[in-house]
Amino acid sequence: MRWLRVLLVNPNPEHAKLAAKALERHFPGTRVQSCLRAQEALDLLNGRSFHLILAEHSPPEVDALSLLREIRSNGRLLPLVVTSGPTTREEVSRAKAEGVAEWIVRNPDFYAALPHVVQRILEVSSLERQLEDWQHRYSELLRHTTDAIFFLDLRGRFISCNGPAEELLGIPAAELEGDSFENFLSPERRESILALLRQRTRKNFRLQGFEAEAVRPDGARVPIEINAWPILRRGRAAGYQVQVREISERKAALERERELRLRLQATVDKLERKTIELEESQRLQSQFISNVSHEFRTPLNGIMGYAELLRDGFYGDLTSEQREVLQNIISCGRHLLELVNEILDLAKIQSHQLKLLLEPCTPKDIIEPVAGTIRPLVQEKGLELRIGPCGEWPLILCDLQRVYQVMLNLAGNAVKFTDRGFVELGAIPRGAYVEFYVRDTGVGIPKDKQEVIFRQFVQLDGSMSRKHGGLGIGLSLSRQLVELHGGEIGVESEEGAGSRFYFTIPVYGETMLEGSGEGSGLRWPGAERENYDTAGETNG
Repeated sequence: MRWLRVLLVNPNPEHAKLAAKALERHFPGTRVQSCLRAQEALDLLNGRSFHLILAEHSPPEVDALSLLREIRSNGRLLPLVVTSGPTTREEVSRAKAEGVAEWIVRNPDFYAALPHVVQRILEVSSLERQLEDWQHRYSELLRHTTDAIFFLDLRGRFISCNGPAEELLGIPAAELEGDSFENFLSPERRESILALLRQRTRKNFRLQGFEAEAVRPDGARVPIEINAWPILRRGRAAGYQVQVREISERKAALERERELRLRLQATVDKLERKTIELEESQRLQSQFISNVSHEFRTPLNGIMGYAELLRDGFYGDLTSEQREVLQNIISCGRHLLELVNEILDLAKIQSHQLKLLLEPCTPKDIIEPVAGTIRPLVQEKGLELRIGPCGEWPLILCDLQRVYQVMLNLAGNAVKFTDRGFVELGAIPRGAYVEFYVRDTGVGIPKDKQEVIFRQFVQLDGSMSRKHGGLGIGLSLSRQLVELHGGEIGVESEEGAGSRFYFTIPVYGETMLEGSGEGSGLRWPGAERENYDTAGETNG
């Protein structure tokens, strides 16, 4: 306490002065306010705060007990120390019974003992205020908690409880007092809880998470969880504090969770069975498609072979009109054969039968053959064929035939959907990958279609399908072939402004091709490759 403020009430100024000096010597910084009569003290208390009142019992000027009653009636709880001349024990006892903190009889050692008495009274007062504060907090906690709190004696009988406890059992606290806690527990759990509570000799005993059922007077059962611990006095158990929480909602939630788990497990089992059935169905479907495709190819190759013999005059001379018809038959047969091969490849991928024959090669080994294949189609439509610039091209590891198939499909689509402008083929190093691309100035692809076009049997729309043909297999097959290589495929496009399809293939080790620019020498390990003109070409 930094400053001690004392209200000193004494009709004898000399006594008051000596008491003030004694207190100031013992408590440095003490502020003593003196007055001669009780009414003056009451007036000072109305406007100021004090830690203690030191009053001389000297009626009629100062009646200490009357002063105490007036102070209490105004709601003030200041400690009052009474000083006086000789008095009786009965009078002192009556005063203390009314609330006087201490009564000091003046004697030769009075002023020496006064500070020590005051210090003791202040310490006790401080402890009482702390205790009162904690009691208030605890009572507020009991009042506002949603859990039921019971206080039991060592025999398990009710001493008191809070409001939620009354609501849980459906009985007022006054009627519970003295009754046994066990009477409100379900019989099948009663002995277990009582056996645990009887461990009262253990100071560290604590019961946690004990589940039981509370039985109300009407016979209704309520699922509860019990937590209990001993109330200790001087190191020994004097009773129990029991916290009870209703867990009806938790039980219901657990039951719902259990039912959901069972339903989920049943659904998973059903899905697993369906998955096995679908996998078997897909295997049979793929096997059927593979068999049918082989059966298609055999007569188709025969038809095309005989048509080529007829066209070449093996069975006699033909008119120009007859040769043109035969050429159309051969072209249609080749297109049908390509579709059959795509279906067969798709069936192999779905049945995990397609195996990649990986070997190191250069991007040139892909781009140059594709450019040569589409050149007649580009020239026929009056388009420009461009080969993108290349710097250092690393070796890639791939199945040459399959990557050629992907690149040719993208390039063929570019020519098919471009009526003017150009088609460009190229490749760009991208870290651990090489990115192949096909760029065109064709019709472009709407934003909402750029993801779905890589799905099986998906085309942009019916009218385009009728104009350009196809089954919607090519891009799906290309995506799966690229992903088998560990790469990715995608498109950048704007409707009416052309498209750029691209895919990536992993680089083969650290080997890099030497040289760049026009006429650069491409190095293949152990062999020389012909020069590849990167300046671009047109159908001039």
